[in-house]
Amino acid sequence: GRWTTSSGSWLSHRALDLAANLTVNDKHKGAPLVVPACRKSTWAMTHSDRSEPRVVGEMEALRARLTALETECARLRHSEQGFQDLMDNSVAAIYRTTLNGQLVYANAACRRLLDLAPGQSLAEVDVPSTYRFPADRERVIGVLKERGVAEGFETQLVSLSGRLVHVMLNARLHGNEVAGTIIDITQHKQAEEARRESEEAFRDLVEHINDAIFTVDMQGRLTYVSPVVEQILGFT
Repeated sequence: GRWTTSSGSWLSHRALDLAANLTVNDKHKGAPLVVPACRKSTWAMTHSDRSEPRVVGEMEALRARLTALETECARLRHSEQGFQDLMDNSVAAIYRTTLNGQLVYANAACRRLLDLAPGQSLAEVDVPSTYRFPADRERVIGVLKERGVAEGFETQLVSLSGRLVHVMLNARLHGNEVAGTIIDITQHKQAEEARRESEEAFRDLVEHINDAIFTVDMQGRLTYVSPVVEQILGFT
């Protein structure tokens, strides 16, 4: 289990493993000291002024650097997982596409909005075809190219199952990619439409009923009178 140098000294397997592919510049002659990745029965040092303790010290420094890198990688993996959890738990649909319409990222809310089945590939989504009105996407792309950002853009999307969705888009242009959010405002639009229809039905009712209908404010001023009142009182 020992490795010998040309001078008869030895290094442990661990030290040589850490030394694999390490190049150390020689201060005196400028020639590099290269430790091969493969194991050999002997390990010859190119210069006699390279002592074993010095090489071991360099190996320990390298090991410390590797440990630090492993710690940093673990921290980044944890941070990435936290970010992914945040994206997947977001109520808003978060997406990233290319300018030519390829969907490259969609969080859980975006997949639900587009009716993507679990495990279904994003490659099956043709972004331009999800717009009910293709001209809307052209307008969004035009604004992005001009300003770099598009906010509060209302349009209608068609999911993969054919479901019509009223949405509000927010997007930013990053090079050749567009990233942003989609907020489903379908229920809000349906409520607005129901209110408008109710108001129209009420207006039709009061304008054609024979009873006089009027409203006044807190100061006693008329705010609304039905057409029958005008006919009864003889004024318009």
